[in-house]
Amino acid sequence: MSKNQDTDPIVFKSLEDNEQFTLKLEVDPNDETIAGCANCYNGRLISMYIELSGKSQQSYVPSIVYVRVVHLGDSSFLSPGTDGAGKTVVRLQQTPEDVAGGNVMTFDMEKPVTSKIDPALKQIFANDGNKFCEDVAKPSDFFGGRSCKSPYATYTVVVPKGDHACSLDPDNWVDGSNCKGLDLTQFDTVRVYTRIKSWSNYAPENKIISMKTAGKFK
Repeated sequence: MSKNQDTDPIVFKSLEDNEQFTLKLEVDPNDETIAGCANCYNGRLISMYIELSGKSQQSYVPSIVYVRVVHLGDSSFLSPGTDGAGKTVVRLQQTPEDVAGGNVMTFDMEKPVTSKIDPALKQIFANDGNKFCEDVAKPSDFFGGRSCKSPYATYTVVVPKGDHACSLDPDNWVDGSNCKGLDLTQFDTVRVYTRIKSWSNYAPENKIISMKTAGKFK
């Protein structure tokens, strides 16, 4: 998914006024690009990466920007239609995350990711701050550890600013908070990348047949 100032001005006005905005990822049962594949069902969010871009910041502002992403619990899942024909969207309410918590991740304004096939995404998705649940090897372990939520949901995205002065020296940075000199009005584009794990060949009686990983651009 990509949003910009021209098509979604409310997103960037909210960022400017509140240091945060709301992001909703929708699922279309007839769009394989969004679903991941023709037979992908019940997708779960493994990792997410969000970056913003726009006009240049002042020279004293570090290129690393902290972002906090909170899953609000409303979730959509793809499941087989009646008698296994077609697909249907099932909407559930999972446990929302605390807005003060969520996942804290970073992006580098000087090293943007602009394609779903960018090799940098593999390492980014492996970072703790980008993981939303464990990437398990066996379907039987899928619900173990941290609960795996649907990627198709509403998120609060926060770009937190503190009262500390900007510095290019990482030793002076405050973990999880951006310096007060970061100008949020300079951002005009937001891009979202996700790594999703889904069931494939999903039987109508909800029997797990196999798992398929879909790393893709949202």
